[in-house]
Amino acid sequence: MQMALLQVFIILGAFLKLASGVAYNIKVQANSSFSCYTEIFKNDTIKPKAIKLFLGKHNLQVICHLYDTNKEDTKENRRKNLLLYTSAGLAPSIEIFNSTYSKVFYFKMTLGENVDSWSIDIPRANITYNTDIAPVEEWFVKFNMHHGLHMFTTEGTLLDILREPILQWVWKLGVPLLIDDTLPHLINTTVTKSPCASDAAIIGLIYDAKITGLGIIIGITENGFMTRNTMWYNMTDTICAVLEDDCSGLALVDLILINTRLIMLTTLGLFISEDLRYSTGQLLKFSKPTLCGFEMDDYFRARIWYNRQCLANRENYEVDYVGLSFNKEKTLSQIYVDDSPLAFPGQYLISSITAVLIGGIIFVAFILHVYEIQIGTLLKMKFRKNKVAPKSSITSASTISTETIEK
Repeated sequence: MQMALLQVFIILGAFLKLASGVAYNIKVQANSSFSCYTEIFKNDTIKPKAIKLFLGKHNLQVICHLYDTNKEDTKENRRKNLLLYTSAGLAPSIEIFNSTYSKVFYFKMTLGENVDSWSIDIPRANITYNTDIAPVEEWFVKFNMHHGLHMFTTEGTLLDILREPILQWVWKLGVPLLIDDTLPHLINTTVTKSPCASDAAIIGLIYDAKITGLGIIIGITENGFMTRNTMWYNMTDTICAVLEDDCSGLALVDLILINTRLIMLTTLGLFISEDLRYSTGQLLKFSKPTLCGFEMDDYFRARIWYNRQCLANRENYEVDYVGLSFNKEKTLSQIYVDDSPLAFPGQYLISSITAVLIGGIIFVAFILHVYEIQIGTLLKMKFRKNKVAPKSSITSASTISTETIEK
């Protein structure tokens, strides 16, 4: 009787414990999310909640912890979650994907003193072998508590800072400055982002036209302006160098970041940067296309048109271009920032002709094989016909001469 009663108490206790555990998991699943960051943020006290990862020259090192959105994100609560799920044999997974790539990586299950997060070290070669500077499609990342369970699904982005063209010029855009003193004169802003990577973006500050001397001021970010680490630069001297220092009344109107160029519309004209893929170690240089018949007021009311497209898998005949519309006479100018494309590229014409010739040769060889025709036999027959032809021609000629004599 006592053993039976003890067994009942054990079963009842186990049931209550499991029921309590299930209720706790449901609550955590409804309100919990991952906070993940790359190694560079390891020592920061405040971790960014929006997941923005960065792939540099070396491995991708990611640290993740689980937090309840309704509770304070403390080291103690992180460690409780780590112990809870690690003891159950669960660890996060990260899926990295874009339109041409997808792969899942698994975090290590770690239990140690003062450990409150999961970590993973992914070699760069496991994600991409390329290291050249070029427009590259930004990856998306998806975190789950063990791949396939769809628990605590949290999404973010992964930016290849080694290859993104505009990020190679971070310290070469102009003269660094603090913008606090200029903000009272700010009337508008214009923001543009990389066609292939939305986290790489530039913001231009537009000031009151009555205030002179502020010039061209822009800010650049690699995390979509999610933090306050935007770097600000004054590009006035760079633009004035193109105008041979005749830059009175210079002010920013609009700017566009395309795949390989930075384009700025100012009150003194349109300026196109050099190719961003080829860093020179010097300040970024600009050129000014010739647009005749337009003055400062025309540019002030002009507008840049650009069909945003990522040319990560760019063909040789694909080029970037922008449209510039003016209120004056409702004109629209189309400006190629790369070499203008040919109507039919020469290399594709050559390859097409080569393909036709090879296809014809293969077809003739197939016909000869099917009908068991030998080229040597054909040549012999042709040679014999050529020998017979002179005899017949001689006979016909002698007959004609005989008839002529008789007459």
